Amino acid sequence: YLFHSRYQEHVLADIARYEKEHLESERSRVRMEVQAQVDRIDARIDQVEAQMKRNIKERVEEAHSIAEHLYEQHKDARSPEEIQELIRTTLRPIRFHSGRGYYFIITTQGVAVVNGAAPHLEGRNIWDLQDSKGKYFVREFVEVGSANGGGYSKYFWPKPDKEEGTYPKYSFLK
Repeated sequence: YLFHSRYQEHVLADIARYEKEHLESERSRVRMEVQAQVDRIDARIDQVEAQMKRNIKERVEEAHSIAEHLYEQHKDARSPEEIQELIRTTLRPIRFHSGRGYYFIITTQGVAVVNGAAPHLEGRNIWDLQDSKGKYFVREFVEVGSANGGGYSKYFWPKPDKEEGTYPKYSFLK
């Protein structure tokens, strides 16, 4: 009986150890699988963000070309104000990215010339405008857009079709 009792204790101890090892092994495996999925999601987010940035840049380059073309076509026949109004009325209604994307033009002094999503801002100095995180994004726009070749800015702003909340937005500035 003593031998059987000790044997049973060892068996029970072995079972407990195996259960513990198995649980640790399973936890580790699940952690690795979860991390692999997180890594895949992060990689996909990076891909989508990179594609979105490329698309935004292309659209801004197109708008810049349109504005330059309008200027070149009319510089000898119209006043700068008339050309600016022509550019404004040409770009303001254009939407892209399923209606979420729009054009805006801001002077280096922070005056909104065109804002497809918020025409009420046009003509106003928005230099001190801040996003929902307190970032002076217009100042960054001017800085980034003045750099050779332009660049991107990320800020938090309401979507044109949403009344509440702010969302991360990317703009390419030139």
